[in-house]
Amino acid sequence: MAAIKTLLLIFSCSSLLILSSVCEAQTAPPLVKGLNYTFYKTTCPNLESIITKQLKSAFSNNSGLAAGLLRLHFHDCFVQSGGPNYSVPLGRRDSATFATANATTKFLPSPKSNVSDLLAALALNNLTVNDLVALSGGHTIGIGHCASFNNRLFPSRDSTMDPTFFNNLRLTCPTNQTVNTTNLDVRTPNTFDNKYYVDLVNRQGLFTSDQDMFVDSRTKPISGGPNYKVPLGRRDGTTFATVNDTLKFLPSPISNVTTLLSALALNNLDVNDLVALSGGHTIGIGHCTSFENRLFPTRDSNMNQTFFKNLRLTCPVLNTTNHDLRTPNIFDNKYYVDLMNRQELFTSDQGLNNDSRTKPIVLGFAINQSLFFEKFVFSMVKMGMLNVLTGTSGQIRANCSAKNPGTVGDAWSVVDLEVGSGGSAAAY
Repeated sequence: MAAIKTLLLIFSCSSLLILSSVCEAQTAPPLVKGLNYTFYKTTCPNLESIITKQLKSAFSNNSGLAAGLLRLHFHDCFVQSGGPNYSVPLGRRDSATFATANATTKFLPSPKSNVSDLLAALALNNLTVNDLVALSGGHTIGIGHCASFNNRLFPSRDSTMDPTFFNNLRLTCPTNQTVNTTNLDVRTPNTFDNKYYVDLVNRQGLFTSDQDMFVDSRTKPISGGPNYKVPLGRRDGTTFATVNDTLKFLPSPISNVTTLLSALALNNLDVNDLVALSGGHTIGIGHCTSFENRLFPTRDSNMNQTFFKNLRLTCPVLNTTNHDLRTPNIFDNKYYVDLMNRQELFTSDQGLNNDSRTKPIVLGFAINQSLFFEKFVFSMVKMGMLNVLTGTSGQIRANCSAKNPGTVGDAWSVVDLEVGSGGSAAAY
C-alpha cells in the first residue's frame, strides 16, 4: 500500500512539519527509475495543498497521527520490499517620514494578544498561520518586560503557565508594577535555536501571544521537522501483505543492533540509515508489551533507574507511554539525548547507544539537530524507493485502503485481510 499512504506520510513530515532548522544543502539519494518530483503535475496539480489541508485538519484533532504515519511509511516500504543562513534581497528604501508611537502600536499586535488577534493582524500583510509560528521563533533570543506578561502573573497564575515557571517569574516580577526584565527563552537565551518551541510545549512561554500558540488548534499541530521534496510515482501492489509476511520482514522492538543491521541490509540500508530512521521515535507512543522485557522481572541494566521506576508505575497493566521523554510532541533530536541518558523504551532503541557501530552516530545527532534532519531526509527518501512499482506495474488506488474495482486477488481491502487472518500484526 504505497502511493497515497506514502504521500500522506511524507507530506506530514515535509509540508506540515515546518518549524525546523532546515539544512540548506540537504543531499538526497538518486531517484529510482519511474519516480520524479512532478509525477502528479498534470493529473493532480494541487496534490500537495490538498494533502496538506487534510492533514492539518486531522492533526488538529489528533497530533499522534504524525507518529502513526511515520510508522506506516516504515512498514509499507519495508514489508513491500546555530541559526539559518539566508540571502537578503537588497534595494529596499527608507521612508522620508517616521511613524508616530500611536501609528506603530496600531499595526503591531500586543504581547497580550491571542492567536485569533495575531492571525487577523498578520493577514493584513498576507502573512499566514505558518508565518506566525515561524516568525514568533525570533523569541528564542531577547528579553521580555514584566509589564508585557503581568496579566499572566496577577492576580493569580495563568492556567496555561507551568507552576514552577510562575513561581520563578514572581520573584522577578513581585508586583504588578515591577519594571524588570527576563529572558524570553528559559533554556538557551543567547542561542538562536528551536528551544523557544520546547518552552511552549512545557508551558514556559512568557507572553500570552506566545503561549497561546500551543493552546490554539490552528497552531499547536505544527510539530517541527525538516522540509524536503518527495519523489512521486510510487504505485500500490495488487495484493496485501499477510500478518506473517509483516512480522517476517519487520525487526522486533526487542532486537539488538546486529539483528537490526542484518534486517536493514536485506534492503540495502546501512548503519547510518538505521540510526537516522530510528529517530522517528522522537514522536509517538510505545506499548508496554513492547518493552516489558526491560522492566520484568528486574530492571534492564541499560535503563536509567528513575526512568525505570516511572515506567513501572505506567506498566503494571496494558498501557502506553511517550517514546520521547523530553519533547514528546516535537520532531527534534531529543530522542538521541534520551538514548544518551538511558531513557528510551525499546531494546532496539537503547542498544544504539551501546554498540560501537552506532554510538558515535547517536552522539553526532544528539549534538547537531541539523545533521540529524539531513540524514533523516536522506534515509526516508531512500527507504521510500525500496522495490517500488512504477509504470504499468501496480496501480494508483482510488481508495488507498482498497484495491481498485476489478482487480484480481483474494482480499478486497486491509479490513478484509485483518478480519480473515484473525487480527493485526504487532509492530516495531
